[in-house]
Amino acid sequence: MTKVSIIIPIYNEEKYLEECLESVIGQTLKEIEIICVNDGSTDNSMNIIQKFADQDSRIKVVDKPNSGYGNSMNRGLEAATGEYIGVVESDDRIMEYMYEKLYSMTEKGIVDVVKGNFWDCFDEADGSVTKIVNRERENMPDVEDSFTIREYPYILWGHPSIWSAIYKREFLIKNEIKFKEVKGAGWVDNPFFFDTLCCAKKIKWTKEPFYCYRKNPASSSSGYDLALPFERMLDNLDVLKKRNFNDEAILNFAYARALMYLCGAMEEKHYDQKMDYARPYMYRMLKEINSNVITDNFHLNDQKNYWKYVSPLKLLIPQRTKILLYNWVPFDNPGHVGGGVTTYCRNLIATILKERPDVQVYFLSSGWAYDISSKKCFVRKVNNIFGERCRSFEIVNSPVPAAQEMLLNNPTVGIQNPVLKAQFADFVKKYGPFSNIHFNNMEGLSLDIFDLKKEFPDTRFIYSIHNYAPFCMTGFYFQRHNHCNCSPDHTPQDCMKCTNIGRNTHRRKDMIDRARFNVGNAGDYDEFSWIEAFDFSRLDNLTDEKEYIRFSQTAVKALNQNMDIILAVSDKVRKIAIENGIEEQKIKTDYIGTKIADYQVRTSVAPDSQHLKICFLGTFIGYEEKGYPFLLNALQNMDAKHASKVDIVLTTRDGNEDLMRQQLSKFHSVTIIHGYTHKDLRWILKDVHLGIIPVMWEDNLPQIAIEMVAMGVPVLCSSFGGASELCHSDRFIFQGGDEKDFRNKLIYFVENPERIKEFWNYHNGLLTMKEHFENLSEIYGLPEKPEGKVSLEDYALLLEENEFLYRNFGNNNSISKHSDPERQNELFVRQNEQLVSKEQEIRRLKEERDYLQYSIDETRKSFTYKIGRAVTLVPRKLRGEK
Repeated sequence: MTKVSIIIPIYNEEKYLEECLESVIGQTLKEIEIICVNDGSTDNSMNIIQKFADQDSRIKVVDKPNSGYGNSMNRGLEAATGEYIGVVESDDRIMEYMYEKLYSMTEKGIVDVVKGNFWDCFDEADGSVTKIVNRERENMPDVEDSFTIREYPYILWGHPSIWSAIYKREFLIKNEIKFKEVKGAGWVDNPFFFDTLCCAKKIKWTKEPFYCYRKNPASSSSGYDLALPFERMLDNLDVLKKRNFNDEAILNFAYARALMYLCGAMEEKHYDQKMDYARPYMYRMLKEINSNVITDNFHLNDQKNYWKYVSPLKLLIPQRTKILLYNWVPFDNPGHVGGGVTTYCRNLIATILKERPDVQVYFLSSGWAYDISSKKCFVRKVNNIFGERCRSFEIVNSPVPAAQEMLLNNPTVGIQNPVLKAQFADFVKKYGPFSNIHFNNMEGLSLDIFDLKKEFPDTRFIYSIHNYAPFCMTGFYFQRHNHCNCSPDHTPQDCMKCTNIGRNTHRRKDMIDRARFNVGNAGDYDEFSWIEAFDFSRLDNLTDEKEYIRFSQTAVKALNQNMDIILAVSDKVRKIAIENGIEEQKIKTDYIGTKIADYQVRTSVAPDSQHLKICFLGTFIGYEEKGYPFLLNALQNMDAKHASKVDIVLTTRDGNEDLMRQQLSKFHSVTIIHGYTHKDLRWILKDVHLGIIPVMWEDNLPQIAIEMVAMGVPVLCSSFGGASELCHSDRFIFQGGDEKDFRNKLIYFVENPERIKEFWNYHNGLLTMKEHFENLSEIYGLPEKPEGKVSLEDYALLLEENEFLYRNFGNNNSISKHSDPERQNELFVRQNEQLVSKEQEIRRLKEERDYLQYSIDETRKSFTYKIGRAVTLVPRKLRGEK
């Protein structure tokens, strides 16, 4: 009589198949049959099977076209004649006494399922194998008598490991238990595991391991479709319903497994890449879970994960439009690197999230993050202040560093880079499709990335000109050597002379410093080979002067050919862009919004005074482009009669206060403030009558001008740049760089201070971020706002979610007060239980430290690692109380 029929499903496992078959053939239990089911293998597996079959008559061969694991198992069950059924995966092996031991526990054939433990096995680089006893069921008692899962539901926890057990064949037939037939492996062992244990009247268990389960990330079982974890868990829950297993203790373990699958899969498989695809499956699974069981029995963190994913909010809009915003530095970087563009991106994202929650915002940066521990350019996800509402990523080790100043020695670095272009393209393919890619900079990118428009023709490419990087390597469009603004007819010699001022030829060192910062400046890394990996030595190699012109010409051509629309932040910027070759029909003025515009007062706030108070919010005293030297000289040469009627407020970071006061001694008073923050502006500007914007370059739209106007301070602006467009009266604009014209305009207001308030008659108001986004929405081509509808069932879930959040995370994370003393006492008891549970978990983690450390090191990229992490979050009741 055949005691055990051993089914081996096989698909392309030539590497491990011989080892597997040898371990099965060598069983000390001789009354076995071995059913090898070849599932259409395309490698040498079938020849190996036939070789062994020719040598051992106990081997039956089923050869069939590829149809998946479930079908292979069912074909094996049909061919089986043994009293019991066993399963061995074709990349695993078993101990020679496995089936003899398991069969000896069947009590002469009356036990339905006999289950043993197993080893997690890791292939080492030297060819050896490390075996670690799996401890997922360590709290399952090693009982001598048979039992059912109602008596010992803990056996439901952990890997299904259907191959570490034997099943009475008559029992399977009687209960019509078969494998679900789906494409591929399909995780169909899950419902089979639940079905057999639910139907079994007699189960035997031993903690002794017999089976060697190969933890190989490259094996056939390691890849799966996005929907599989949720579909199979739904099958598991269906089994419980079908077999009438609604016991709370059993549901505890089933739900814990569902949450484990959910959390592990979301992290392991990076579901955020295809969240729109995965969410319906995830939501269907979670809606099958009784929320009362979660609330009553699970840890707070598990409850939080449950509500995080079950919330109907994200399903109100089934199809979300995706927009990708780009800037070279993260919009929420703590050092506020990137200035006004960084602030703009942050405010724009906040506005999109508020006004159009149906739009999924992605943000990508490049050229800022570097890691000396890696010699590859790669993309990684990063946290951000908006959480999952905005998905933020950065390209690490971009071969084109930012900001633009990094390329001043050799602009050719930023013209073309296949590696960077491929990374950008892969990102768009992976997380798209995007309706729009809005470039808020070209810094950190190679210009050939814009050519990806041809690869993504349905995505709208938009470029905002926040600086002059497409036309000028410094981005300022200012000839430092000639002390004047640039012009379209500038020469290569002009570019070389301009960039020679303050030239830095130690960029390689700058890159190493950046890269070491990312790893805490620790570790013994080969700096030379890291530099060579990205060819950063080119950053210090002074190029031919003609390359500066070639860079600008290439940038303009790339923008004209690939952008659907180019946005200028002011009319002046648009004019300069057209003069430098941007196609007139492709570019339009789009004034950017500003957060402070929400609070603009639209009138002068300074009280009348005998003296006119003016203010310049400056930084570095020698910053020629910003106009500090110009302003000091112009004021110093003002006549004493008018100067004595003026109070001056200046901010600076490095100015010599004594020298500045000496220059401005004619004035009634001089206040010098060393440094300021945005929060300081209210008191700095509270009694200022007129702000001064003395820029010497075509500053796109100075933030200080916007802030002054918003706070009720009219501004007298240089004709250079976009600030002059804040007021359409010539009285408030002086010719840039002309000291005499500046003084004449200022003297006019000294003599006629009441005329300052006329500024508001010619000021159209600042654009709010909401108004700006309304304009952008048309440019983006966004669909009309959808109407979200909530079913009563979902509404009930939302109310329950709200109650959970308020109860557990409101009131500074303390327990909310309730008028019902019994309810209050219940909450305190629950809190105490949670504290006790945490203490128990800490002790447990210490005991498991040695085991987990090795396992995590070996499987950090595998699904098992995520299971290990999820295990630490299992409810206290699932741990077993002593």
